[in-house]
Amino acid sequence: MLFKSSGLAKHEVDESRFSMIDVRNNTNISNWIHDAFEHAISSYQMCRTLLEMELALGASMVLCLSIAFSSLISIATWPEKSWPVALPHQVGVNEERFEKVLDYIFPLSSAAEGSRAGIRTDGFLVIKDGYLVFEKYQNGFGPSKKHSTWSISKTLAGLLIGIAEKQGRLNRKDLVSKYLPDLAVGSKKEMTIEDLLFWSSSIKWTETYEYLPLFSDVVAMLYTAGFNDMAKYAMSLPLKAKPGDDWYYSSGDSTILMRVLQAAVSDSADFPWKFLFDKLQAGSATFERDGHGTFVGAAGFFSTAQDLARIGYLILRDGKWKKEQILPSDWISSISKPAPAYIKNKIFKDSNQGYGGGQIWLNYLGPAVSDKLRWKDAPPDTIIARGHWGQYLVIIPSLDLVIVRFGDDREKRAFNVNQFLSLIVQSLETTGQKK
Repeated sequence: MLFKSSGLAKHEVDESRFSMIDVRNNTNISNWIHDAFEHAISSYQMCRTLLEMELALGASMVLCLSIAFSSLISIATWPEKSWPVALPHQVGVNEERFEKVLDYIFPLSSAAEGSRAGIRTDGFLVIKDGYLVFEKYQNGFGPSKKHSTWSISKTLAGLLIGIAEKQGRLNRKDLVSKYLPDLAVGSKKEMTIEDLLFWSSSIKWTETYEYLPLFSDVVAMLYTAGFNDMAKYAMSLPLKAKPGDDWYYSSGDSTILMRVLQAAVSDSADFPWKFLFDKLQAGSATFERDGHGTFVGAAGFFSTAQDLARIGYLILRDGKWKKEQILPSDWISSISKPAPAYIKNKIFKDSNQGYGGGQIWLNYLGPAVSDKLRWKDAPPDTIIARGHWGQYLVIIPSLDLVIVRFGDDREKRAFNVNQFLSLIVQSLETTGQKK
């Protein structure tokens, strides 16, 4: 099927993504209607009580009906086995302007395959107001095919630590030495889980990739010297400052986090599925482990775009899934703040990657650090999990928006994140932004 109401016709999409939903056979929609009407009836009954007390009889009925039926759309929508579907215009997406987003991420004249230059999008998905409103794939990918998320895995690592804290198995303020006494030695005994969470271990680390492989601690950890025990490799490196004092984006910190999790929980091999993926019905989730059995928190997570969107939706809903608070109630707000090292030692780097939060990237650090937005055309509350070669999980709470973009961008800086976000924001009919 093609979009019929605008110039989007050149972008083919799977007809099933935009077909009318059969309420009779859709448990998710049926449950939503049941809960919504219960809430609406309760609101209406409250209004009737007010009316029976003879308060402002005339306009009150209109106001009360408005309150009651507005409650129908205020209830969060949740995916079941599949995402509920809506057409873009039904959730405030201007299809004509949205075409510009597609033109940008799916350029008609792609670069030669041999050079792998330019913007190369493998998949793109948009969740607005809890509904799947668009998805498109190419280069052999589709709705059911997993994609490497690379460093989006780091955000998963942070969430798993949060879940373990919610269950009382560890605390972000704990010393790493409590769990890894053989690795956290010397000055590393002062290192906390929170230091690792905010990329502030102060371990002397070189975060380069295939363009400088001989000097890269990432390459050494993932593929050579550290392959059998990645956390041990990372913890073997010297410190360059007191733990918690220096900020540096480090795949080593993320991997050590997963070693802490492994030591803190007896069921570590099943932990991500039992307490996260299965609850979200993210059936495609795959998390690689190293030779020591530790999840590769740096870059080992694979999933479909739809399942990755479930992770984003959990973040969007402050760690709550349906009626269960999976993460500590303050976890998302805590990781959405700048690394304490930024403030503690007045460290501020206008990073090309973004501003560091708790295993996630922020758009706004706040007046204690900087009022400058990293992505100037996006809402200040934009947070992003991102990975090598163009993997993006974008969450914008003020717009009730989750975006997944899978890519294969081998040309450095070919994909302009601000331009992409700017086009997304412009495609929305209402773009109320908040700090």
